[in-house]
Amino acid sequence: MATTTAATATDIQTLYVAYFNRPADPLGLQAWLKTGASVAQIAAGFSASQEYTDTYGGKSPIDLVDSIYMNLFGRHAEPEGLLFWAGKLQDKSETFASIVLTIANGAQNDDKVAIDNKVAAAALFTASLDTSDDIRGYDGSAANAVAKAWLATITTDASFTANTTDAALQAVATAATTAHDVANNPPKTFTLTTGTDTITGSAGNDVINAIEASGAVATFTVGDTIDGGLGNDTLNITQTGAISVPLSVSVKNVETANLVSGTTGTTINSTTWAGLTALNVTAPGSVTATGAATTAVNVTNGSLAGGTVSVNGGSDVTVTSAAAAVGGSIVVGAAAAAAGAVTVTNTTTVADVAGAGTALTGAAITVTGGKSISVTSNAVSTSSDDAGDTLTVGTIIVTGDANTTTVSVSETAAAARTTSSAAIVNGVVTVADKNAASATAASTITSVSIDSYGAGSSVNSGALNSLTLSGKGAGTLSVTAGALTTPTVNTLALNLKGLSTAGGITLDSDYTTLNITGSTASSSVATLTANGVTKLNIAGDKAVTLGQTMSALAEVVVTNSAGVTLSNALGAATKFTGGAGADTITLSNAFTAAIATGAGDDVVKYSGAASTGGSVDAGAGNDTIVMSAAQAVTASADATFNSSFKGFEVLDIATGAGVAAINLAGINGVNSVVTRGVLAASTLTINGFASGGTLTLDAAAGNATTSEVAANVTNATLTANDTFNVKLSNSTGAGVAFGKVTLAGIETVNITTVDAGTSTSKAAAVDSVVLAAVDATKVVVTGHDGLSITNTGNVKITTFDASGVTADDSTDTSANLGVTFTSANNTASATVTIIGGEGDDVLTGGNAKDTITGGKGNDILTGGQGADTINTGIGHDVIVLNSTTDATTGVSTDSGTAAFDVVNGFKTVATAITTGVDFSDNAHFQSTAAGNANLNLLKLNVLTDDAGAGNGTAVTVAAHADATGTGQAVGVTYDVTDGILTLGGTGASAVDTLAEWLTEAAAVAGTNGDAIAFQFGSDTYVFVQNGAADVLVELVGVSGASALVKASGSTTADAGTILFA
Repeated sequence: MATTTAATATDIQTLYVAYFNRPADPLGLQAWLKTGASVAQIAAGFSASQEYTDTYGGKSPIDLVDSIYMNLFGRHAEPEGLLFWAGKLQDKSETFASIVLTIANGAQNDDKVAIDNKVAAAALFTASLDTSDDIRGYDGSAANAVAKAWLATITTDASFTANTTDAALQAVATAATTAHDVANNPPKTFTLTTGTDTITGSAGNDVINAIEASGAVATFTVGDTIDGGLGNDTLNITQTGAISVPLSVSVKNVETANLVSGTTGTTINSTTWAGLTALNVTAPGSVTATGAATTAVNVTNGSLAGGTVSVNGGSDVTVTSAAAAVGGSIVVGAAAAAAGAVTVTNTTTVADVAGAGTALTGAAITVTGGKSISVTSNAVSTSSDDAGDTLTVGTIIVTGDANTTTVSVSETAAAARTTSSAAIVNGVVTVADKNAASATAASTITSVSIDSYGAGSSVNSGALNSLTLSGKGAGTLSVTAGALTTPTVNTLALNLKGLSTAGGITLDSDYTTLNITGSTASSSVATLTANGVTKLNIAGDKAVTLGQTMSALAEVVVTNSAGVTLSNALGAATKFTGGAGADTITLSNAFTAAIATGAGDDVVKYSGAASTGGSVDAGAGNDTIVMSAAQAVTASADATFNSSFKGFEVLDIATGAGVAAINLAGINGVNSVVTRGVLAASTLTINGFASGGTLTLDAAAGNATTSEVAANVTNATLTANDTFNVKLSNSTGAGVAFGKVTLAGIETVNITTVDAGTSTSKAAAVDSVVLAAVDATKVVVTGHDGLSITNTGNVKITTFDASGVTADDSTDTSANLGVTFTSANNTASATVTIIGGEGDDVLTGGNAKDTITGGKGNDILTGGQGADTINTGIGHDVIVLNSTTDATTGVSTDSGTAAFDVVNGFKTVATAITTGVDFSDNAHFQSTAAGNANLNLLKLNVLTDDAGAGNGTAVTVAAHADATGTGQAVGVTYDVTDGILTLGGTGASAVDTLAEWLTEAAAVAGTNGDAIAFQFGSDTYVFVQNGAADVLVELVGVSGASALVKASGSTTADAGTILFA
């Protein structure tokens, strides 16, 4: 005889999912389990059910198969499976039931995950129906539709987890019950009259409306009797005037009451309204609402206008208030506390009152009792006409009762006055436990959170173990741990979430362990007094800065990953263990504790040598020890310093005077030193650098030239290729004179300009430094500030490269990125390279063979004596030629030329200048684009024809004059048009060398100060007659020049013009 295996609850849930895409209802699951039927038998029963017929009746085989896939896997059937199984249904070789079982049992991969999650979710839902209402409600097509929609969302593990929490399951059950009740018990609507009404509701979710009649006559009147009956019923009372409960009114079995009034003075006491679960009041001005402990009370006041909102009792209480006028108050729980959560939100939005120094204050809020209390008070100012205008957040007072455990208070953060807003001033916050003053009764408030608070704020609870603070301002806060004779809480978790306060926080001495966590944003507390704390732990992922006063502190342990700054000195015996962040601490003189700063770039401020047992291990990272110059001198000469202090990489020195030399070998052998300025007429000498060391100047010198830092690299004069780094750190936003830096025996000097800028801007500025590095051959300047270098005695420099000076902020300008450098290398045979950056550079060569390259700015490029090459860049560059340094000598026919300067990239006028432009000096030329963004100017500093100082004058000679001067070619005629020389005649072809062309030019421009231009090959040359010191410059690649024009206060020029001055 065959044995039938009874289906399990999981099997039955699988069939419910596959057939109907819903969980089993409790009664159906129970019934099928009792039958002991097999899976196949139950499937056949499902196929014969009315629900099957209602769901699938009239559907084609294609639709039937696709429904199975959607129910089981949450997806449509793939084409192959769809056609295969539809064919089986069509030829009747398979039934719906057999196909369901086969597909379900054969699921793999994602499909198996989906069906497993759906079945598991269905089982959880059915099991969650554990009340009569839930079981009753999950019945019928309306309820089934709710469950189907929920189950359809579950396929993946993540969706299963999210949709099967207790709250999620209850929400589905409640929604199903509501759908069932609506479908089976249609709601009715009742309307009250101005007379006496008796209302008896139905089993549905009825609505009873008490809307005032014509003439603002109330319909909620004396003697009305309202019984909502079964269902979730609603009473709506709407009146223009204030609402109150008339005499002899009876209300019961109404779950929600909505009162809407347009006038101040509404008063409602619903404590006798049996069954009421929600009392919602919307009214302006003064409102009084009272509810039973089972009634949630919600008051919305759109215009407090100096009135008072008073709420007593209730389960959960919510008050939302707005005011366009100052003053007023909100009082919750004065006569009877809420049983559950209390939430109060008030926003005061006001305009300034005309006149001097208007001081306004928002509504005061007082809450007594409630399991949890949350108060938010916002202050918004829309105008201000005086610097003394203020808007102060109203006082907030919270007093707990026996049920209160958590309190949260939030105020608008303090803000400075602007032309459109008065200054926002934080109000006083007072949080107190009911038993805060008792020596024997235990407190209940364990957690308090405050976002912004005013001066004189306080928290007092003997049970307080968690305090969260955020916001900004200058308020003060005292935290008292009750008045218990024997305190029960001695550990406080202080959670700082972006708190920035210039005020003080004082903690009760009952707290012996303080656990601070920094999160959300960095926090800063000007003064934190906690004289009972012996152990301080600081954790979190956001930086924390504390001005701590903790007289009993024995140990600090930091695990904060963003860095901790303790502004005040640690006690001499206080042990410190740092974390992975950049920690900053200050030591006491003669300290005796072990200090380990841990990983991160830590800073230790030195106050004196360690005493017995005292030690500092700076650990990993780029760690800094901060000393005065005198302390550094003493420490570096003390043989015991390196045994007590170790792991430091940087020495930070305060303002220095004329002290003895500092020996870095005695300070952990650090190779990086920061100085904070040197006094005038003083030299700070630092010995013991290694090659590659770094000197950072972080403040202005006492005097731009007589304040000196001498940084000496050990054995630098004995080795070649030493390098040294000079960092100029400017946090002022304006140019800084850093004084003099002397480097002996250094071949490569790397200078970096750092523009930390202000808190709102990183605008560049031009700094200055005097550099004395007489052995340097290479100077490299990088960074984001401009720099003026006084090059003192550095005659060996062959490379100066400032190409790394670049903008890093939208406010940077080429003027503030400019670099000034004058070469002191006057060795005629030397080859010197000078390169500018993105600013308006002033680069000057010496007597060597200089190659000078401008950058992106409006540069002034000056060649010295010798054959210099000048490369222009982007901008209005000025190329300066001096008769004393750029003279051309030894010019003779067919014998070549002496040294002369070459300019690459010279730009003539691209777009004709038809309206006079002021090019009278370098500054005017460089500041005026005149339609030519990259125009260049030749500055010819030569004699005039009357032997006075001047800049030359372009030659103008009648056309076709014969060449008759000494050395000129026979048969040559010349034309000079707008300063441009061209040759003609039968002898012109014989003028085929530059020297010959110069002979012709010198003859034509025969008077001192005469300037003339001519093209030879593909280049143009400008020649200036200057006695025995003629000037010649080659403009490489310039051809077809139209004119040589002297710039003036009203310059006009055709396209192709060469401008000079």
